[in-house]
Amino acid sequence: GVPVVTTFGALSEPYWKETGAVVAVPAASPEMMGGAIEQLLSEQRNGAARSAAAALYLARFAPDVALAPLFDEL
Repeated sequence: GVPVVTTFGALSEPYWKETGAVVAVPAASPEMMGGAIEQLLSEQRNGAARSAAAALYLARFAPDVALAPLFDEL
């Protein structure tokens, strides 16, 4: 549930931008990082990013979800 600012480059997966859980700035433009951080400090954007991050975690990375494929085969 923590909003994240990260860089996005040629090898980055578009999925991360689509989730809304991260604010991605071009890897070749690190000066944009400050503006992205300021965006996340706004109460409305921060709340939306936190909600998206929490939803992403629960859908993809929570232990019961991440480990399920290991036990489905049994």
